[in-house]
Parts: sequence; structure tokens; C-alpha cells
Amino acid sequence: MRLQTTILMLMTAVFLMGCTTFSLSRGETIVEQKGASDSAAFQRTAEGFQKQFSKAGWLRTEESQGRTRAFLSLLSKGWSGIKDKNSNETKPKDAIALYLNRLEGNVGDDPSLLSARLQRDIGDAYLAMQNINTLAAPLLTAPKARTPEIMRANVMKLERVLLSARKAHSLFGGTSARLSPSLELITRADLSGQLARNAAELAHMKTLADDLNALRLQDRPIG
Repeated sequence: MRLQTTILMLMTAVFLMGCTTFSLSRGETIVEQKGASDSAAFQRTAEGFQKQFSKAGWLRTEESQGRTRAFLSLLSKGWSGIKDKNSNETKPKDAIALYLNRLEGNVGDDPSLLSARLQRDIGDAYLAMQNINTLAAPLLTAPKARTPEIMRANVMKLERVLLSARKAHSLFGGTSARLSPSLELITRADLSGQLARNAAELAHMKTLADDLNALRLQDRPIG
């Protein structure tokens, strides 16, 4: 029994460590977002980016929540393996299935309509990434705004945006592959072209994030 308790404690610690990311205090997180500087405009747009991607269902939030519930259920029920007879909980679906269910709720299950909606989402994500990259670029050449707090906040926000953009791109690619057998050749080619364009914009965002962080470390190597 003590061994099982120890194992559960270790699992909990690992789980919580996995949820830890580069973070700031609330004061640093909202640095000058209401101002008119390049950093303020970027930070406001980055917040909107996260809300857009989350609301659209591109960040696998439902899947993550489902796994968290399953983990907490294991902790509460122990290792007995006994399932509550009154529970109607089903195994969480994978991210692509959740996303497709969401699309089907809007356009039905016709593959051509689903692919059209997917292409619209890919296009919306592309425009959002392009906008973020456009606003992030001036941050590399704006020394007046390079206080340690602002630089740290900018790097944090761009890295979070990059993470969300990667999740969405992975979701779109997996959904395209799942729909592909039911689609016409020209539609598959269109999807492939859109995904390639988004991948290029994502790579540009990664470069901007790396360059911005390098500039932050140059200004303040420690912190």
C-alpha cells in the first residue's frame, strides 16, 4: 500500500512538472499592453491570437481536459480498477476526432464541405500568424522599448503564440490526412499547398522568437 502511495505521489509530481512553462508575474505579463508602442500592439494581438485559436478549437483543449480528468480519477480511485457504475464517462476522443466533430456540427459530414471548412480554418490561422509576425519584426529594431521587463514579456508571448500555432498546424495536418481518402485530387492538392504556406509562416515565427530571445539575453544575460 505504501508503495502504491509513493508511486501516485511520483506520478503527480511528474504530471505537475509537465504543466510548468516559462512564466511571468502578472505585472510583467501585462506590461504596457494599453500603450501605443510596438510592444503594446504586439502583446494585445498575441492575447487575441490565443483567444482566437482556443475559441476555434485548434488547441486540443478538450483532449487535454479529458486526460486530466482521467488522471485525477485514477488518483481518487486508486489502483482497484473499479469503475463507478453510475458514471457515463467515455474515453476521451483524440484531437482530430474532436475537431472533426466540431466541424460536422457546423457543416455536416460531407467530406467536400468538411474540407472547405478546414481550408477556411487553415487560412484564418495563416492570416493570424502573418499578423503576429508582422508585429513581432519591429521588436528586433526598437531599442527604446528594450527594458528587461518588456523584452521578457514579448519573448514569453511570442513563444506561447508559437506553441499554439504549432498545435493548430499539427491538428490541421492530421485532419487533412484523415479526410484525404474521401477527397478529390485537386482538393488534396489545395490543402497540401495551404499547409505548406502555413508551415513556412510558422518557421518564420520560430526564427523571430529565437532572434527576440537572443536579443533579450544580449541585453540582460541573466534573468
